[in-house]
Amino acid sequence: MNRLAQNFISQFEKGDNCTNPFAIGMKMIIASLNLCDDNPSLDLKKILSGMYIYLCCSNIIIFDHNMDILYIYNDEYPEVVEFTKEFIVSQIDNFENEDGDVNHYVSCNRFHLDCFNVKTESNTNYYVALVNNSLADKRDSEELILIAKGTLYVIFSLYENTLKIKRLSEKDDLTGLFAHRLYQKEMENLNSQKRDITFILCDLFRLKYVNDKFGHQNGNLYIVTASQLLSKHFPNCVYRIGGDEFAIIVPKTKNIDKIFKSINSTLAEILHSSISKETHFIINHGCVSGDTATIPANTFFNLADEKLSKNKSKTYKELNIDRRSNSQ
Repeated sequence: MNRLAQNFISQFEKGDNCTNPFAIGMKMIIASLNLCDDNPSLDLKKILSGMYIYLCCSNIIIFDHNMDILYIYNDEYPEVVEFTKEFIVSQIDNFENEDGDVNHYVSCNRFHLDCFNVKTESNTNYYVALVNNSLADKRDSEELILIAKGTLYVIFSLYENTLKIKRLSEKDDLTGLFAHRLYQKEMENLNSQKRDITFILCDLFRLKYVNDKFGHQNGNLYIVTASQLLSKHFPNCVYRIGGDEFAIIVPKTKNIDKIFKSINSTLAEILHSSISKETHFIINHGCVSGDTATIPANTFFNLADEKLSKNKSKTYKELNIDRRSNSQ
């Protein structure tokens, strides 16, 4: 069984057995709150909307500890259900003053209101108001539990798959580094954050030559080994933005040249033994440091790219290699 679905059903089955549809609905809500606390990427509103028809409520309102509405179901609220937010809040306030009660209940014409104070396993407080039609679903509770479990298994299976797809789209397939999509998002948000950073662009020296002479399998080994070394020195900060191109965004860091000298020494040692002793395996880099509040994201990129280009030319010159040549 899918992990989220199993966790939900475990949450759902905690405590006393359900005796009526309203109790079943409340247990489903509490289980959802616990799961969303443990899995911040889950969308509480979508989950509750997906199971709404099984909650036997005309309306669900969930407040945080400050009494701000986190979730509300029913676009026509409050007119249809005859309770205003102010009235519900007043009832919850009254409930808080009643020691020992598990819930507070009040009726109004065709509807009645149940207010609950819910504390999740991570000690987060929520207030839940269920507005129920007096002529609500009277189906057998055992039947309703079976339907709810089946429905929730499908809902959470879909969420599990969605989260898995999202995680995969955020990581590069070959290297496991952050993918270009996340790099773009980080660059879009860069100037909304005030912090001193070092922005680094780098690429692999003569990857095409390695691919042509030793095959793409060894070219991939070059990429993966370089990625592992970059990730080791700059954990959770490296993005693969092209075939042989990487971007690194870290808090302001000194001695970048020294760090890359160490990386390149290790890279050469590994690949000389596994690909070729006569081939140069080098990660060229260009970097710039500054305050994101004052330097635009595209300026970080352009300055680093300019320095990278100069360093690549310097490497070719030092090794006496013609950039247009395909021979070592």
